[in-house]
Amino acid sequence: MDQAKALADDARARLSRAERSVELTKNSFHMDASCRCTRVVTATLIEPGNRYLGQTAIRVARFGEKES
Repeated sequence: MDQAKALADDARARLSRAERSVELTKNSFHMDASCRCTRVVTATLIEPGNRYLGQTAIRVARFGEKES
């Protein structure tokens, strides 16, 4: 009985640590992933996976700006 109680207590402690870890990861991801963008990509000028040294890869514009 004592051994079963000890195993259950250990399992609850591991679960609690895992839940805290998940919560910390969610908070970290939310902080890292949130940003306030002032520009938007209007054109992709190269193909993914290729190298284009010195060439423009994307074209961006500010929100609300009209493209010329």
